[in-house]
Amino acid sequence: MKALLLSILMTFLLQGPQAQTPQNNTLLQQARLEYRKKHFLRTQLLLDSAEKTSGISPDLLHLKILNQRALLPATTDPRFYQDMKQFEKLEDLRENCISFQSHYPQAPAKQQAEVRSVQESLKEYPVAKVQFDENRHLQRTRQVRDQ
Repeated sequence: MKALLLSILMTFLLQGPQAQTPQNNTLLQQARLEYRKKHFLRTQLLLDSAEKTSGISPDLLHLKILNQRALLPATTDPRFYQDMKQFEKLEDLRENCISFQSHYPQAPAKQQAEVRSVQESLKEYPVAKVQFDENRHLQRTRQVRDQ
């Protein structure tokens, strides 16, 4: 009996922060609902809470990638070049895509396809900070000229 209890306890301890807790599942479910409603900022807050509570999981990272992409303005949107934080968010999204593909190769095919699609869509964005700065300068020049 003691061996069985010790075995169960060790199983839970070894799962550590990666374990799917009921609270984490609830947060993830709430995040999915908010994402479907296109409440992307609420989704981000729920995903951050779930990640702090139980760590990252394939499902969480997948939804985080989709949500980050939804929050990222298009390259034609003037908001994209207004703040350097947009480039940092872009870089974070790229890193998350790479992380998902390398850490979760056994994730469901649908999730993998969606992450590849997000990664493909990022090709239109600047790859280096220098490109971002150049585009930012060009946009500011256009704004001044148009005024």
